[in-house]
Amino acid sequence: MPLLDRLGKSRQHLTQPQDIALHLERLLNTRRGTVPQNKTLGLNKIPSLGANNDPELLAQLAAASLEQIKHLEPRLKQPRFQQEQNKLLLMAELADGSPIQLSFQLDNNQLLRIQPVATSAREALSYV
Repeated sequence: MPLLDRLGKSRQHLTQPQDIALHLERLLNTRRGTVPQNKTLGLNKIPSLGANNDPELLAQLAAASLEQIKHLEPRLKQPRFQQEQNKLLLMAELADGSPIQLSFQLDNNQLLRIQPVATSAREALSYV
């Protein structure tokens, strides 16, 4: 997410799925080795253009992302990925046992965009 967009969003007004998606987007768009305090934080370079259409590259991206999610996002229990056409769908549970789904997709700048997937009409309205 661009810096100016992040500065404009108050985390107080985000739902828990939106807050988790924002945290993961920041984490996974960080390049491994660029944070001096933790050289293992983030991902290595994200696959180049065309990854959206390559199931093997999406599987590699899912595996690398899952490793980071399991270590650095304790609010998600039993996270797992499923490939759906040109995106990845992360399915997990929150601490209270409620399900959460997040959509992972590469944009034109090779940045991951992560959005909550509404599981009900009420949730869909909270993301708008």
